[in-house]
Amino acid sequence: MDLTWHAFQRLGAYAAAELLGRSGPSEIAEPDLGTLAGMIAEHAQMAGMAEKGGRGWAWLLQLAPMFPQAPPTHPSRVKALRRIDERVVEFLMEPDDPGSATPCWACGRPATPRWSKSLWPLAEPAREINNSRDRLPGVPVCRWCRVAVWCLPYAVAFSRGRIIHVESTDEVEEAWARSNTRLSLEAIRDGWADWAEGTDPFHTVWDVIRPSGSGVLISSWVNDNRPVKTRMTRWQLSAAGSAWLIVALERGYGPLLEQLARVRPRCTHLLFLAMQDDEELWDRVGAMPSPGPYLPLISALRAAYQDPSMSAVEAALPPRLLS
Repeated sequence: MDLTWHAFQRLGAYAAAELLGRSGPSEIAEPDLGTLAGMIAEHAQMAGMAEKGGRGWAWLLQLAPMFPQAPPTHPSRVKALRRIDERVVEFLMEPDDPGSATPCWACGRPATPRWSKSLWPLAEPAREINNSRDRLPGVPVCRWCRVAVWCLPYAVAFSRGRIIHVESTDEVEEAWARSNTRLSLEAIRDGWADWAEGTDPFHTVWDVIRPSGSGVLISSWVNDNRPVKTRMTRWQLSAAGSAWLIVALERGYGPLLEQLARVRPRCTHLLFLAMQDDEELWDRVGAMPSPGPYLPLISALRAAYQDPSMSAVEAALPPRLLS
């Protein structure tokens, strides 16, 4: 399974590797697509038939913001004449015409089916053709990418009715996808009724970027009927902010960072603090009664924006002796 330009496909490919117990997407062969489709369909059947708030309901909560009106999430799913899992396997495994002149919009392979927003998150609705290159509804999607994007639910996080995904280096995206896939499988296996038993997704983001100090783009969204720009919220953490936060925590500035976070609205994790530039942070420190202890943090953040390497930030931020 190749990795493409589309973040949903890449994250789904990493999740597929985790689901199959493979070291990476490159080890996924064409016969594996049927195995993956069967797993996805089995879990979709369980979620679609779950009673509200009952066993397995958490997986429906995961699918609903991503695939509205799809077989496992459609309001009439319980009354449908055909089983959910049968219909899921059918649209995932529909053959592609090798001679098709229409390339998959993600990977470029020949593709026959065309998918819209109910099957590919954040794609245009089928009725919207004005933005289509060929004036046809939906986008062409090959079998490889169909299966990958339906592995996406395993690779992302659910928080307060919204889906959270990350875009970063290959290493960070793979670590994020695999961590969430393991949590998703636990939720499915144990029949979670909601996601209160899970972890804070921003803690997971921090766990996967901290080893490398990489920057990351975090997106929170729901696949509803609003324009994409209004249904998606994004936060950008630069490599400079990541390096600054890593060094500050290692050198004992954790309590001061926690205090700064408390004066920032909706700062649920220190990641949000590191997303501010030095001028924004300076304004917040300047408004505090005793800004002195925070000044080394400001200097270090400014140094990080000039040179985001760990060594530069370490040179700018002296260890803090805590009593």
